[in-house]
Amino acid sequence: MTVSTRWSDQIRICGRNQADEESCTGWIASPDTWTPLAGWWWKGELVIQGLQKENGEYRVGYCDVPASQSGDWSQCNLYGTL
Repeated sequence: MTVSTRWSDQIRICGRNQADEESCTGWIASPDTWTPLAGWWWKGELVIQGLQKENGEYRVGYCDVPASQSGDWSQCNLYGTL
């Protein structure tokens, strides 16, 4: 999955993984417009937190990943939110 952000320095994703278990990443640097998250497999609704390190402020966005798709990568565009 790749996540598009503008406001956030770091992101954290929580949702259901391929084993249908609730899981969260640690905080991941998001210095570029699109942040790739290799090695994570998600499905369904995801909660994505964005953090601004300078002031400790965070925001929340949501993304839906289909359980079945033609490729390995999904895009979550939260540029206007995170």
